[in-house]
Amino acid sequence: MTSTGTTDSPTVSDPLDPSRRPPFLAVVSPRVAEAAAVATTVLPGVTPVIHAPHPTAPSRLRATLASIRSEDRPLVVATDSAAIARDADRIIVTDGGDILEDGTPDELLALPSVYAQLYSDEIGANFVGPAPDIADE
Repeated sequence: MTSTGTTDSPTVSDPLDPSRRPPFLAVVSPRVAEAAAVATTVLPGVTPVIHAPHPTAPSRLRATLASIRSEDRPLVVATDSAAIARDADRIIVTDGGDILEDGTPDELLALPSVYAQLYSDEIGANFVGPAPDIADE
């Protein structure tokens, strides 16, 4: 079989180009083992599932995850840290084996969501309510 496509084809993966890289899925749960179990059912056959428990420095782990993204396979992270999942293409939030939320980080932060509450608890910012109107202060 010969290929007539070029390297600009959308089938060629590129970890630096969001539209052409394998997905980064994060499953956030209070229990990392539960997050891992859900991740393997959502994307069966995708390995490795990285177990990333809540760190003291989420930015370091985020940088590590960014550096290990592969050109040829999805990255799946099971974690109890919402901050680690901030760079994911898709986040699934679970509790007790139930999927509570599913969306992009921006979508989930724009709503009064469980993810937004977890994220705000970790980084100390308010992402779960309306933003204060500076003109009213």
